[in-house]
Amino acid sequence: MSIRALLAIDVDDPTHVALVEEAEQWVARLAGTLDLLHIEGGKYGFGFVSNPNARKVLEAEARQMRASDQDTLEALLTSLPADLRGKATIAEGDPVTEILSAALTYDVLLIGTHGRRGLSQLWLGSVAEKVIRKAPGPVLVLRLAR
Repeated sequence: MSIRALLAIDVDDPTHVALVEEAEQWVARLAGTLDLLHIEGGKYGFGFVSNPNARKVLEAEARQMRASDQDTLEALLTSLPADLRGKATIAEGDPVTEILSAALTYDVLLIGTHGRRGLSQLWLGSVAEKVIRKAPGPVLVLRLAR
């Protein structure tokens, strides 16, 4: 039986390539497959726009941005050895909620952290910390350089 691992990844974070490389090493050790999950946490939210013409332009831009994010995820997945590759998914919503929901069907969840402390952690929050506290199963935290 192969281990199914899910890597929660933010393609807008400049460390996303390093995160996938680190996850690849861990999943190879586990002899598993790696799925990638990117959450669009309101990135394309424009519900406040009532003008139909402006809304149409924003919707087209959002589709283009989402396609670009999907292309980035697919490229990251393709960079993995064939036997480790799973699937690449984009979900929309609150990152913590979406990651926890997706994690229910996996053997292990991998998540990156920058290891912020003090005011920067308080100010920016920590998706990783919230996910770890509420995770339904094992979580492997991958620490990335700041």
